[in-house]
Amino acid sequence: MERFFETLKLTNGACVLRKLSITIPNEDTKKVIEIFEETGYEFSVIEGKETNLIITAVHEDDLGPLITDLQKEGIGRVTGTLYVSSAELVIPYKPRKMKVSGAKRIAIEELYRDVEQGSKFNRNYIVFIILSAILSSLGLLNNNIVAVIASMVIAPLMGPIIGTSLGTVLSDKKLFKEGLKAEGLGLALSIATGFIIGYLYPEAEVTTEILIRASPTLFDVGLAVVSGSAAAICFTSGIATALVGIAIAAALMPPAVNVGLGLALQRYDIALGSSLLLLTNVFSINITALVVFWLKDVRPTLSLRRKKLAKGLVRKRGFLVAVAILVLCLPIGITTYNAIVQNSVQRSTTRIVEEEIARIPGAEVEEIDTVLNLQRRELFVKVEIVSENPIGTEVARTIATRVEQETGFATTVEIRTFIVQSVRYEAS
Repeated sequence: MERFFETLKLTNGACVLRKLSITIPNEDTKKVIEIFEETGYEFSVIEGKETNLIITAVHEDDLGPLITDLQKEGIGRVTGTLYVSSAELVIPYKPRKMKVSGAKRIAIEELYRDVEQGSKFNRNYIVFIILSAILSSLGLLNNNIVAVIASMVIAPLMGPIIGTSLGTVLSDKKLFKEGLKAEGLGLALSIATGFIIGYLYPEAEVTTEILIRASPTLFDVGLAVVSGSAAAICFTSGIATALVGIAIAAALMPPAVNVGLGLALQRYDIALGSSLLLLTNVFSINITALVVFWLKDVRPTLSLRRKKLAKGLVRKRGFLVAVAILVLCLPIGITTYNAIVQNSVQRSTTRIVEEEIARIPGAEVEEIDTVLNLQRRELFVKVEIVSENPIGTEVARTIATRVEQETGFATTVEIRTFIVQSVRYEAS
């Protein structure tokens, strides 16, 4: 019964194992056995005439450090061959804690394979980028959030952006260049598609969804930071990355398309704001993924020269990206502050107007519009009310005084009154 429950835990996904098989010449078998005995994992040895086969089941978090330890002794590099496959079921399975060096993560070889596959600029990547950009463009132009979300689901932007970070920490020029190429061309295609859709779309106009992505705030930067961290953690832990990919696409695809739409609509303020958001998000995702990879001990494992080179690259590129983020975040920080102030002033104004009008018998507020000039510290309030009697200037003066005292803005209040006449007739 105990073995049954141990097996049940494994098949329910609480623990993911890898089958590690090693073919090794007889004279080098002792090296492998010594490493396995130090780690505490049980293993089996099948002896042959010239080579032996050693088999064990390893937790996926321990696989990377274990392979590193083996390769340091030349196993899989100078002598012997390592084979890694999924272990669907092990009976009995006994959880063990390995005494291997390094952070818990999947093997770098596995990580490299997964990231490299999604970092290539090929036909499928181009098709999905264009389809995603079309969906996002139509969603933004029609104020349709469902279409915008759908575009995030199919956007293949996560692979290249993670590829540039992994290429940096591994000092792998090929992976870095492939990721950078796919990332840059993918975003350029998205901007171009947005421009074409915006130019050809009949009676295209600025919508709320377009304006939202033209006024970046620090919340948007936070989304990019969290997305980049989550993506790197998922990759290094062997967890499914589909949902994280949507989060990264949310930070990149709509702003990229919005740049093209802003250019097509000749709203260069929208194009500029969206470009600012896009660049900040790209840099934020890259640097957070870079940091997570480094903290998870993802780096060249064998060559001391490549280790030093990778360390230098991480410092250099990380510093440059961090500086770029700080520079880009300055206007975004100002925009965020202005938005907070504007919302606060608007809430205070609405509350004061409603309180004052509520004191007038037979009067109701229909609409309140506020125009705020942050540079001059001026506020213009336009109020439309329905009342049975005319409203005197004293009401407007009282509202302006209260708003000015609470917000600190010089306030002008204009009240438009729509007189409602009640007529009553009773039959005798």
